[in-house]
Amino acid sequence: MTASTIIAAFYFTFLGALGCFWPYFGMHLESVGLSAAEATRVMSVWPLVGFLTPPLLGLVADARAARNTILCVVTGLAALSFCGFFFAHGLPALYATTALVALSRSSVLPMADAAALDAVRSDGGSYGRMRAVGSLGFLLMALGAGQLVRRWDTRAALAATVLLVLATLAVALRLPAAPAATPRRNQAIEAWFQLLKRADLWVFLSAVALAQVGNAIYDAGFSLHLKALGHGPGFVSAAWALGVGGEVGLMLVSARLIASVGAPWLFASTVVVACGRWVLLAQVTDPTALLCLAPLHGVSFGLFYVSAVTVMRDKGGSTPTAAQGLFAAAIAVGAVAGMNMSGGLLERHGGQGMFGVGAVSAALAAVVATVHARWLGGPRQVGG
Repeated sequence: MTASTIIAAFYFTFLGALGCFWPYFGMHLESVGLSAAEATRVMSVWPLVGFLTPPLLGLVADARAARNTILCVVTGLAALSFCGFFFAHGLPALYATTALVALSRSSVLPMADAAALDAVRSDGGSYGRMRAVGSLGFLLMALGAGQLVRRWDTRAALAATVLLVLATLAVALRLPAAPAATPRRNQAIEAWFQLLKRADLWVFLSAVALAQVGNAIYDAGFSLHLKALGHGPGFVSAAWALGVGGEVGLMLVSARLIASVGAPWLFASTVVVACGRWVLLAQVTDPTALLCLAPLHGVSFGLFYVSAVTVMRDKGGSTPTAAQGLFAAAIAVGAVAGMNMSGGLLERHGGQGMFGVGAVSAALAAVVATVHARWLGGPRQVGG
């Protein structure tokens, strides 16, 4: 079995677990008595706690060639932490449980992404295709979890989440080791500080954080928005599934798009499309129109993520895991802001106000991303 196949299986089970969990997390929090504003504030702990962990653990993984060991540990801790939601009901307990889950799972995907990019070099696999398998897992499990929630309640989706994270741990134990050329200790730390001195890095991470505000508003508020419009779990799961279906399709062709226009320019383009998506979601309430807009998720998240990971690969050099950790930290900054405000905006101003703020943030991100792409030398720079 090739490295690419193993990593694709890892993505399938782990993102499948998130597919069971994330679309119904807000609904679970409401089911135990929280308001929409309280629920989204609890959800904002998810990225907040994961802000520092990915880059720091990534640096340790690069310096000590311990990526697989750390990945197995944090995956196992994530499975254990998810169990806490069966017992957490009051706000303090829900904050604490969410923090524990976030602390463990925040480093999982950055390390998996670094392993996937190594596999691209070792056996010629496609990062976009591997990641698309994970998105397919999210789609299938989100649909299945919707049926579980409809038949029982959100605790059934939580049970499926735990089982899938345990399956992810089993796959993680078979992941190939990092390349022998990975730097050690002092070399990794020196390369890390050289990376942090690059001004173009901080311009790019600023664009990521600004763009992620809109994605986080969508992640935290979309299901609650649909519920407020009168839609049940079946419609919610269908909307998420259509979105992730678009994500899968575009990830499969992402390598061609990156080779054609370059990762920095593809990234900038995805943010422009995201801005338009949030503008439309701020206005549209018709169920059919909402479902028709859902596949734009393939651009605003799928291509956004693949192109950004590719940009960070090119910047990261000899500290690939730590570089992906920095990307995860930038995602966390935007996610904290977006999730924190989404519930309050939804309660006070409805979907129009909530997605309107996402559109403004995406517009700013598009400007910064364009500056970054021009900085790196124009539209024909290929990110691989």
